[in-house]
Amino acid sequence: ASERWVEVARAQVEVASSHGLGVRWRATELTVAAEVAAGPDARSRVHLVTRRVADAERELERAVGDAVERLAMLAGAEATPSGLHPLALRAAALVGAADLGVLEVFAAQASAQRERSGRTRYRPGTAVVAGATAIAEPLTVHSDGARPFGLRSAPLADEGEAVRRFALVDRGVAGELALDQREAALRRRLPNGGVRNLVVA
Repeated sequence: ASERWVEVARAQVEVASSHGLGVRWRATELTVAAEVAAGPDARSRVHLVTRRVADAERELERAVGDAVERLAMLAGAEATPSGLHPLALRAAALVGAADLGVLEVFAAQASAQRERSGRTRYRPGTAVVAGATAIAEPLTVHSDGARPFGLRSAPLADEGEAVRRFALVDRGVAGELALDQREAALRRRLPNGGVRNLVVA
């Protein structure tokens, strides 16, 4: 059994600058919240956010299937003994739907203001952690605000700068910072619209 609610938000976004730039686009966001129950004490929540209504049915079917699988595993689960245990995270935990998931840490470290004041753990051009470049498959993470129908995609950012794709981490090495108009001007670089959708190689 399941209970669910659906919310659809449609917006017409229009940006006009004092220099004559005018851009408009339509943005749609569909949110589904559901609860799958296999009994009074066995419930699993489903939360889905998508930019295309056409994708909602397929993604909801997959999300409900995952919830049913979780309930089946919980039904046969035994108490976890104390101690250290390996933990496997699925893609949904690493890169969440409405948020950036576990990889939010890379977005925080890409803050240009934080890096300029010396409050980041690594800097562009350096390894994100000791040994990050020596492993068999070094981590690569891109911010892609131009990704079609991405939850955080947009042609322009809040200050009118173009949103583009850039590497946050390139094979274990810190890449570009999130640059708005001001930070880009201070560094004599092009702005990139900030961290948007995360794409993990």
